[in-house]
Amino acid sequence: NYEVQLTDINRCIHHALEIVKVGKKSKDIHFETLLSDTLPVLPLVSDQIEQVFINLFINAVDAICEKAEQRSKSPGAAKGTITISSTLRGSHLVVTVEDDGKGIAEDALPKIFEPFYTTKRVGEGTGLGLWVSYGIIKSFQGEIKVQSEQGVWTKFTIALPQQKNYT
Repeated sequence: NYEVQLTDINRCIHHALEIVKVGKKSKDIHFETLLSDTLPVLPLVSDQIEQVFINLFINAVDAICEKAEQRSKSPGAAKGTITISSTLRGSHLVVTVEDDGKGIAEDALPKIFEPFYTTKRVGEGTGLGLWVSYGIIKSFQGEIKVQSEQGVWTKFTIALPQQKNYT
């Protein structure tokens, strides 16, 4: 049973980043955070929202690493950048996660939140991370959207309502 508590989104982002940054693949990636310091706390399950961020950050790391492999950049060179921002937009707290990785093909975009759908190589992804993330965001009455240009970038936008109706 999960406990809903008042949650500091920025703290969840920082915690998820700490977890992802220890991974070997993350060492040459620049993480840029543009987090608003005037965000309200939201009634969420902090472990679940952290899981969403971990999933998005790992996917971004993988996309950057795959793009670097395709271009076979020199070892040790900065592979790419992941930019995470948080802000208040109207009645929603909005978090964006943008990377300059391999992007997602246009025909794949409508399918990425489906269970077991993956754009990763065989054996590298289960196709469950974004599906689980979608379910978590929906359970908090939020929205998650994706924009991408294949070979260039991907941006996930999460919007969570400030006032949540309890059921």
